[in-house]
Amino acid sequence: MGNNNQSQNLRSDVEGYELVTNALMSLVNQFPLLEEGETFSFAQLDDDEGIAIFPSTGSFIYEERESITGHVTQMCQYPFTAVYRASGLNQKRKIDAKEWLDYFGRWIEKQPITYSDTRYVLDEWPELSGDRSIEEVFRQTPSYLIDVPENKSENWICEIIIRYRCEFDR
Repeated sequence: MGNNNQSQNLRSDVEGYELVTNALMSLVNQFPLLEEGETFSFAQLDDDEGIAIFPSTGSFIYEERESITGHVTQMCQYPFTAVYRASGLNQKRKIDAKEWLDYFGRWIEKQPITYSDTRYVLDEWPELSGDRSIEEVFRQTPSYLIDVPENKSENWICEIIIRYRCEFDR
């Protein structure tokens, strides 16, 4: 049995942030309910419409264990917010916007979704690198309306966390 020193101090995983961001952007732009030519952007939206991913805090290490042989296992998190911005929404379009974002949340968690009589399932999350791998993706919230800016567009969001493992030898 190794020495299971466990750190409680949260630290940034700078290299992991870049790897997860690149993998996430590739993944979200494979979402099957995207319209032709539609893509998620990173941390920016047009004034009246669009979909984007906004990282919340960057990647951080929330647990670290090191064996007596120097093998380190870190559990890390990458929290982000998916934002769906639209304008001119009537009640039905508001429900559709919320439903679309909820479909996205279920899909990225690897839950099956059915849309227009077609079933979609995300089979696997992308590989990050030789020493990092995604362990879990889950929603912290269902989608909800967070604000209505002065231009009357609406910002619907869903908060999601990616948990991943990093292993290496010191």
